[in-house]
Amino acid sequence: MTEAAGSLPRRVWLKQASAKLKKQSLPDPVWEASLLLARCLGVSRLRLLANQEEALQGAERQRADDWLERYLCGEPLAYLEGEAHFYGRPFVVSPAVLVPRADSECLIEMVLAELDLPEKSWVCDLGTGSGCLLLTLLAERAHWRGIGVDYSRPALEVARSNARRHHLEARVDWLQCSWLSGLELPAGPGLVVANPPYVVLGETMGHGVAEFEPDLALFVPEQEPLQAYRIILQSCAQTEAAGGLSAEARLLFEIGAGRSAELIALAKTHGFRLLKRASDLGEVERALLFARVEQA
Repeated sequence: MTEAAGSLPRRVWLKQASAKLKKQSLPDPVWEASLLLARCLGVSRLRLLANQEEALQGAERQRADDWLERYLCGEPLAYLEGEAHFYGRPFVVSPAVLVPRADSECLIEMVLAELDLPEKSWVCDLGTGSGCLLLTLLAERAHWRGIGVDYSRPALEVARSNARRHHLEARVDWLQCSWLSGLELPAGPGLVVANPPYVVLGETMGHGVAEFEPDLALFVPEQEPLQAYRIILQSCAQTEAAGGLSAEARLLFEIGAGRSAELIALAKTHGFRLLKRASDLGEVERALLFARVEQA
């Protein structure tokens, strides 16, 4: 942690921080400096910018300097702050889970707009991480029940804390396992949702992602970038009696840029047909919804 050196007007701190961020070739260093300081102080950017002559001093400046130093090293702001917003709700995050991203909100929008499931349906989130997908769906569909699955115990602890935060703990069961290993899916109408790892080492990612976010949730073997999808599809393709996906249920995947056609082809070989597709904020095809071919 850096040592604070007396008081400093916020205006001066912002100017110095912007200059340091500019050297990192970040797209908008002035905006990022003001966002960083606002989050650090627990105020809005508007209030911060309206009171730039106020001084940072003592522990307040020390904390701001420490956050800047860590941010310059690539640590996500969400980890510094301990939370991130997703679909209008705050979620606790830690380095045990991926930072929720706005691009994933297209999965929520697809379910809410396109999926006509009965009131008392179920949703199973594979690789739940922070629980943002699962808990958002439960918050939006008051009578659904959820199953959150993750291989990482620390990730499940984060998800549990978010369920408590949003008063959803009574409607979720948690399971530590690898994808659907050891889990029989419920019968009847429901949804399996998954955002598995799909990044191959060496692919371009955002500032600090590879260095700070969990490898287990990001990376796949270069020779098989759809490895996790194949494993999930194999499990879902089992008969309903053997714990596979029922004919009334649906399967929703998030997929990386440029890989949707390959995933659609893979799903077809396992007996699934594409129902819907949706793009994220950057017009990248991101969400693919499938049903068993028996529903055709």
